[in-house]
Amino acid sequence: MPAYSYANIDYPFGFYTNAQAINDIGQIAGFFYYEDGGFAHGFLYSGGTYTTIDDPLATPDGGTYTFYINASGQLIGFYQDGSGIGHAFLATPIPDPVMSNAKADHKLTTLNGTAEANSNVSIFDGTHLLGTVASASDGTWSLQTKLGHGIHDFTETSTDLAGNTVSSSGVTLYASNAHQVLQGGSGNDVLIGHRKDMLTGGAGADTFVFNPKLGKETITDFNAGQDVLSFDHTLFAEATASQVLSQMHDGKAGAVIVIDHADTITLTGVHVADLQSHLSDFDFF
Repeated sequence: MPAYSYANIDYPFGFYTNAQAINDIGQIAGFFYYEDGGFAHGFLYSGGTYTTIDDPLATPDGGTYTFYINASGQLIGFYQDGSGIGHAFLATPIPDPVMSNAKADHKLTTLNGTAEANSNVSIFDGTHLLGTVASASDGTWSLQTKLGHGIHDFTETSTDLAGNTVSSSGVTLYASNAHQVLQGGSGNDVLIGHRKDMLTGGAGADTFVFNPKLGKETITDFNAGQDVLSFDHTLFAEATASQVLSQMHDGKAGAVIVIDHADTITLTGVHVADLQSHLSDFDFF
């Protein structure tokens, strides 16, 4: 008989929690009742956070029951309407809008990212709205704008055809001039550096983006197996993880990626061996 460790799954303020399914990344789906009784509500438990799942067609005197979750986070269950009739439902998560890159060309900077297909994406620099664009059928979007010098703190929201609005789970930090310190937060952040920048992602699954003429940059807290290094495909003869690894060595401060004599990336406290077992940490665009 194998040994097991146990942990309670109790929806906050719920008196009866019933877990029904788990997927390969540890997300749990089920249903619960509140302490004051009433009807069932579905729930999703992911990354230590509980989310209530209520089908929008379920009436207050009905209920939502979630029974299955797949690897993509899709949920299957059923809800009851006001007359007590049950209906099956499929709930598909709406992807968070993400800014994947920013590149300056003369006086304009082009911002690129992804969101749900055919949604309206609004891009903010701090609290200032830069503009709203429509994402394409594949979810990609692009916006050209004028930016001043310094560090820019971008967030995005997307609104789909049904009126659902989703905000980016992290920020995108972009340094339009060299020798800056970019500091991420607790979300899944994107850091786009410049020459002699120091990049710190913070908590979350962070992405560090590198464009041509990147200069010498340093990542202070790269987490192998969680964070991602995203490269312009023109930086290497072959846009593959093995090509990047072949141009790495362990230095005094940590692993160093040598693109050419002028362009290097130092991963403080990381060894080449740490990355050899995490090829999914490398991405190319």
